Amino acid sequence: MVEFSTASSEQTIALLASDMQAVLDALLPDPRIDRERVGLFRASQSAWYMPVVAAATPDVRFMIVITGGVAPVGFQNKYEFLTRIAGLPPAEAGLGPLRDFDGPPGFRAIPILEELGIPLLYLLGGDDRGVPLDGNLAAMRELAANGAHLEFQVYDVGGHVLPDVDIWPAVARWLASAGIEVR
Repeated sequence: MVEFSTASSEQTIALLASDMQAVLDALLPDPRIDRERVGLFRASQSAWYMPVVAAATPDVRFMIVITGGVAPVGFQNKYEFLTRIAGLPPAEAGLGPLRDFDGPPGFRAIPILEELGIPLLYLLGGDDRGVPLDGNLAAMRELAANGAHLEFQVYDVGGHVLPDVDIWPAVARWLASAGIEVR
């Protein structure tokens, strides 16, 4: 996992996006790839760089993010400090100190997500000490209300990257509802 500071987040995310872009560029010419069903599926910090790649690649038709959020890097870093270093429970970290966050935001995915126009699914853990659930849910609801094709599911007992959660039934239902055929 790469550590993101707000000062370097723009450059770090551009670098990671370029790595993902290189993989797509290598795969897309393969005739076995159905360009109507290309999607990005990753976890955690990739939630910041997947939108960059999707915006630059018209072949990307959907994104599925496991325990990654839409909150800016600075907001996320503050949450991780409160939960992992200061030891606050996730719900308590999101109630006071995080709600009043006014530090430097660093990279922000929201402006990119507002323009993407592809279906987005976020699978989130209710007990995630790495991703601020309440802040992300508020931003996701606002994105959806403003026209983003965004859905999310929260697993109450799920920690970061949902290690003990069977996400596949939800993924299959969502893909079907989004009209993305799985073969």
